[in-house]
Amino acid sequence: MAQVTDMAEPGDTSERTIQLSPAARIVPPSFLSNDQWAVETYIGPKRWKASVPAVMLLLACTEAQSREAVLDRVESLTLAPRDNLESLLADLERCGLVVGASEASQANGEVAVGREIQQTWARANWSEAAEYHLSTLDYPFPDYSTNGRQIDTERMRGYIAEEQDEDRYKRIDAVDRIALPIPDASLLDVPFGAALRNYVDPDPSKDAPVVDGDVVRNLLAMTFCEVGRIKGGRWARAPMVRRTSPSGGGRHPSEAYLLVIDVPGLAPGWYHVDVAPPQLSLMREARFSDSELRELFPLGYGRAPFEVKCLVALTTIFERNMYRYREPRTFRTVHMDIGHLATTLGLAAAAESIMSHVAYADDEAAIERSLGLDGLDEGYMLTVSLGVPAKDAG
Repeated sequence: MAQVTDMAEPGDTSERTIQLSPAARIVPPSFLSNDQWAVETYIGPKRWKASVPAVMLLLACTEAQSREAVLDRVESLTLAPRDNLESLLADLERCGLVVGASEASQANGEVAVGREIQQTWARANWSEAAEYHLSTLDYPFPDYSTNGRQIDTERMRGYIAEEQDEDRYKRIDAVDRIALPIPDASLLDVPFGAALRNYVDPDPSKDAPVVDGDVVRNLLAMTFCEVGRIKGGRWARAPMVRRTSPSGGGRHPSEAYLLVIDVPGLAPGWYHVDVAPPQLSLMREARFSDSELRELFPLGYGRAPFEVKCLVALTTIFERNMYRYREPRTFRTVHMDIGHLATTLGLAAAAESIMSHVAYADDEAAIERSLGLDGLDEGYMLTVSLGVPAKDAG
């Protein structure tokens, strides 16, 4: 993120009528920006750090007015010297964040296209998606119908020269480790392919389903653990992982954490699902009250239409995908990866007559704190609840 500074000043334009560029966006401080103000534009796209006086100048420019009026207004609200404000306003103009009022009203070129996209997408409540689309619209993707594959290979070899491609498994310090079975089709009562195609109807002759340690371990093994490896490739790298669910480029950025509430054979608490060797790593034993669970998982626990016995929180280690896919739009692949795993777990559970519920809007920050994660490195994505029909369902 560049700094708005050291830009050349335009000529004498003291009476020029100016306005905030329609393509500019002011980003307030947050943990995503190290608690700093920022300003960005989808033309480029570019983002700059912004001082408080710079933000005040931008806010003053939301209405078209003369440069002198903008400077007078901000000078009356801040202790910044007039010369500093004039220089800073010149920087903002040089960056294209503040433009002439006539330029803003005409909205030619990319600004006009951006406005049309924003207005059209806003009608479908896709305003944020429109911003993301505009900021990545001009990314130079290789053309695989010509020399794209060669460009891709050269890029990856360049990345390898800087840093090895070997991030495949997460290892954590554990209080205890519990072995999971090696993934095998025999772990389910029905053919695994039939389960994934949802070709299995509940067996009314079976006893009431039980979510016990054996069942949970089998489901986790079949969903998350390694079933094979891919060796070799167009560039030097560690072997890639195979799961029962596909993953873009074999990156498998998703991690699974099991929160046991009431599962015979497993102590209540947080576990990490180790991909290889297949095992549950007990992070800490803990019992959460009903109210605590509802706060952490308002949808995954609070709105699950059955008695929840355990929850599986799925996260993404973003760097695994970022190593291979550095284009901005490929952020979508981590959502596809998570969706595959959540669906596989739900279908496998259904084949065992276990109920499941997927929730995308639980308290991500609180869950990350509970797991000891930095959300910018490894972020919560969704929850899969597992359970049995409630006793008082009627």
